[in-house]
Amino acid sequence: GNRRAYFNLYYSTPLGKKHYDLSGSTRWNLNHSVDIINSQLSAVTNHSLEQHLELGARYADRLTLQLSGNVAWQYATSKRENYHTRNTWDLSYGPELDFKICADLRLNTTFTVYQRRGYDDRSMNETEMVWNAGLEWNFDFRRSSYARTTADADAASKSSSGPRPWTISVKAHDLLQQLSNTRRVLNAQGITETWYNTIPSYVMLSLTYRFAKLPKKK
Repeated sequence: GNRRAYFNLYYSTPLGKKHYDLSGSTRWNLNHSVDIINSQLSAVTNHSLEQHLELGARYADRLTLQLSGNVAWQYATSKRENYHTRNTWDLSYGPELDFKICADLRLNTTFTVYQRRGYDDRSMNETEMVWNAGLEWNFDFRRSSYARTTADADAASKSSSGPRPWTISVKAHDLLQQLSNTRRVLNAQGITETWYNTIPSYVMLSLTYRFAKLPKKK
């Protein structure tokens, strides 16, 4: 019958000074899938191994840079008639930058390369580059929202109670427009499934208000 086994290992450690750190995870998964295909019993054994690594660097409170990579290998075998052994690779890697332009303005951007190799369907052996970006601004109608440094913002916040409650942000997903609205994946039985995403690329503008009410003093 159906059975699964898996092993996960997570780790994290600083490198040298406190500005750098390395983290990652190692995953192994065994999935023995049993089903009925064309009125016949189909048993497929899936082995998968995945390695994820992240290297981060922080500079003061203004800049954070992170490099990440992920490699996933899958090997599947079966005695089912006309079944082709699978030996596939899925890779993703790229940087992420978070930069505080000033005390009230923050920029975040990511660039990721996705690659798939070893699939029988050539359309699934693809390379996609995805660039996302977002800009966030905190402000308050009661006072000037611009501050050159964090110290300036702290000094300005003393003139009125609480942090800046308003936030306006704009986020852009898939700026290069390389993502397809059709995604093909292989399930545990080695059958291709097709998924549709109607909006692979978009821009979103949002406005939020945050408030905090302190309890009354007795």
